[in-house]
Amino acid sequence: MLVRLSRGQGLRTGLLTLTRGDGGQNEIGPELFEALGVLRTGELMAVHRYDAAEQFFTRAYEFGYSFSVEETFAKWGKEATLGDVVKAVRAFRPDVMLTLPLEGAGGGQHHQAAARLAVEAFRAAADPARFPEHARQGLRPWQARKIYRGGVGGGAPGAGGAPPVHVATGGLDPLLGMSPQELGSLARASHRSQGTSQLRAGPGEGIGVFTLVDSEPGVKAPEADLLDGVDVSVRGLARFARAGEPSAAGLEEELAALQALADAARDAFDARAPHKAAAPLAAYLARVREVGARLQREGGRPDLIGRLADEEHDAAAALPLAAGLAFEVLSDDGDVVRGQSFTVTAAVANQGAAAVHLEAVSVRVP
Repeated sequence: MLVRLSRGQGLRTGLLTLTRGDGGQNEIGPELFEALGVLRTGELMAVHRYDAAEQFFTRAYEFGYSFSVEETFAKWGKEATLGDVVKAVRAFRPDVMLTLPLEGAGGGQHHQAAARLAVEAFRAAADPARFPEHARQGLRPWQARKIYRGGVGGGAPGAGGAPPVHVATGGLDPLLGMSPQELGSLARASHRSQGTSQLRAGPGEGIGVFTLVDSEPGVKAPEADLLDGVDVSVRGLARFARAGEPSAAGLEEELAALQALADAARDAFDARAPHKAAAPLAAYLARVREVGARLQREGGRPDLIGRLADEEHDAAAALPLAAGLAFEVLSDDGDVVRGQSFTVTAAVANQGAAAVHLEAVSVRVP
């Protein structure tokens, strides 16, 4: 599912993992407990090289096999862990949340505990009275649109008797050269300490089944897709404008113009000649930056500014790919530490069809 959402649909996708797997088993070496948590963290980073999801953690520690959700909450500290989940939701600000099954007879109960915290955080993240300390960290309340549970038991009716949503993951993606299910299995193989290296999926059907748990506003009709009722277009960002402001109409026009440029870049894309999309991508990037800078000067609308920043990031990443540019920076030391002086070498390779003028290179470090 992460591959389908991120690589297939181009959605900004995040994964919140409550623990680091510290209390699990290790199929490949002697590391256990804290050392295993470090190893599994590295494995998760390797997974995301394939599925492109952003990784988040809470401070919960996996203490080993859990016999009940109540035991898990007692050892984690339910309120503290819920606060961490709410913090991640307020930081990432998702439109749709997916979580694990809420119940299950087999296995440790960490998974079910995580799912219950996700469902509670769906509403708690929107309540300014819950975890007000987040405001001092610059995090504002956020109400996601919908939350679904998947996996075991995902086929049962959900909130208000809603039938489950079936999401195809087995169809061939011509740009990936395989299905999301196949690429997802290659990603999963990075969890080597959990013995997943040989669990590769082949071509064929793949279905993810998700059941609605909660929604705001409430979903009334049966759904065909997880994003039903969620406008993911650039034009749809107008929903983040301040209600009743005089400039709302002008903003809608600007967003419509941005949408037209985004559509032009998408229509120009040709996998055999990606340079055809470079010019419209450059025009889109310039316009996104222009609108974002103006909104920054005016102040307010932080969610709109944040979504436009995501658009800028995506366009800035796509443009050099379309132009055939490769940019690499290397350090002269493989183990740089704080306070050290070192040299970096920047290399730009133009493999595209057009000449590129390099104006300047600067180093930006923490």
